[in-house]
Amino acid sequence: MGSLSYKIPKRVVIYATDIEMLMGLCTRSAYRLMSKIRVAYGKKPRAFITIDEFCDYTGIGRELVLERIGG
Repeated sequence: MGSLSYKIPKRVVIYATDIEMLMGLCTRSAYRLMSKIRVAYGKKPRAFITIDEFCDYTGIGRELVLERIGG
């Protein structure tokens, strides 16, 4: 039997704790930013925010975000 080559996919969503660390925000400000992103993309209040949506909204590059959050 050969060895299986399985690659773990990169993260898809971003969390408030990631935003806190990336932008130096307090918890409340990170949640507020997430709310603004949800409104901008027409999402429901508790919907997940994707890394791509976060990057598009903030203008921060995807590679930089993934590098910093370990995705």
